[in-house]
Amino acid sequence: MSTQPLHDPMARLGLQPREILRLLESVPLLDDMATRERAVLAEVAEVVRCAANVQLFDANEEVRWWYLVLNGRVEETVRAPDGAWPVVREVAAGQCVGLDSVLSGTPSATRATAVMLSSFVRIPVPELHRLLRGTGPVSIKLQTALNEELGRDLRAATAAMIDRVQ
Repeated sequence: MSTQPLHDPMARLGLQPREILRLLESVPLLDDMATRERAVLAEVAEVVRCAANVQLFDANEEVRWWYLVLNGRVEETVRAPDGAWPVVREVAAGQCVGLDSVLSGTPSATRATAVMLSSFVRIPVPELHRLLRGTGPVSIKLQTALNEELGRDLRAATAAMIDRVQ
């Protein structure tokens, strides 16, 4: 069995937690969190970027990172019965990618591809789950924010599929 690490197409920017915190303070998704609560996220996060046409994860693949888009755009696609990969969701700055899989721990139903130069704050899924299982304000506010975002994601994906069928 190979012990080589999985290929990571992302370039790490090497920002310090205080610099990541400044970035997180501009994200509307986290508006209800106090600075000290966002600082907890900044401690376990890293900032990365990638070129256009880089796949973040594929359908039926375990999602290893929670991605929060800082700039750029990501398209989430699904495999249609005819073999095509229609876009079911465009993810822009301030939104998350693959949140349903990240929260459920199940393989992704979508393929996520950066369609332009993009940068992200990302947190390893096990670290995110550890934060979400806590009982303090960080956990509660993060759970609330991510559940609200997931609801928006699911409504948008459903609307996109309905539009495609009509």
